Amino acid sequence: MERGHGAFPEKNVEYALAALHGKKGKVAFLNFLTQISPACDCYGHSDAPIVHDLGIMASVDPVAIDQASVDMVTGRKALEGTSLAANKNSGEDKFGALYQRWTGAYSWCMGKDRFGFAPV
Repeated sequence: MERGHGAFPEKNVEYALAALHGKKGKVAFLNFLTQISPACDCYGHSDAPIVHDLGIMASVDPVAIDQASVDMVTGRKALEGTSLAANKNSGEDKFGALYQRWTGAYSWCMGKDRFGFAPV
C-alpha cells in the first residue's frame, strides 16, 4: 500500500475479493460513466463533471472494466468550468492531471499479482 493513502483502497479490494470468492463465472461488473466528477463518489464534495456522460459498461473482469472506463474518459475532451486544469484534450490523462500519483485502474486494485486479478 502506498504511504499517505490510508488503508481504505487496499481494504476495499480485499473485501471485494472476499465477496467474490467462490463465485467465478457467476458475477458481472457494471460501471456507470455518468456525472464523472474529479473526486471519488465517497468524497464529501462534488465538483462539476470533467467529461460528458459516456454510458454504461459491463464486463466479467473488474480490472478490465475499470481500465476501459479510464480509457473512455481519457479519450474524451474535457468540459470547461471544472477543477481540471490540464490534460483537457482527447487522449490526455484526465485523472493523471488531477492526481499526480495516479497510475490507472491497476493502482486501484493494488496490483493484479497480489490479489489474483488478471484479464480474462
